[in-house]
Amino acid sequence: NNYWQVTGVQLETGDVATDFEFKSYGQELRECQRYFYLHASGDNSPVGIGVNYTSTRMDTVIRYPVSMRIAPNLVATSGTNFYVFIRNGADDSFNSFTIATANDQTADIQNGDQISGTAGDGGMVWTKTGGSLAFSAEL
Repeated sequence: NNYWQVTGVQLETGDVATDFEFKSYGQELRECQRYFYLHASGDNSPVGIGVNYTSTRMDTVIRYPVSMRIAPNLVATSGTNFYVFIRNGADDSFNSFTIATANDQTADIQNGDQISGTAGDGGMVWTKTGGSLAFSAEL
């Protein structure tokens, strides 16, 4: 009663109409993910496999689902205990990530000051309440 919906419309520049361009949902998603990719969000969402690079630094490598247009920026929530690194019968809750290195295919993200473990130990990295992790390559 109070809204209008339109679908199947294509706007053109100029005076000549071209054939209608149809893209599948998957194709549109891949094109959008070149600019923004939400990797993990919400309570207890897996981030990836992590490793104690040193006794106080944990790294995990993220592979994007498609090539991003450039090396992206990290877009991650930060706050008390938003993430957890579970390894070797122990876990460390921590507040934030930073990018160690990134390119258009992968990112090495890390926490370098809230982890306490043995260099070389591996484990799982998860979000906790309120945590989210995304990558942005906006124009």
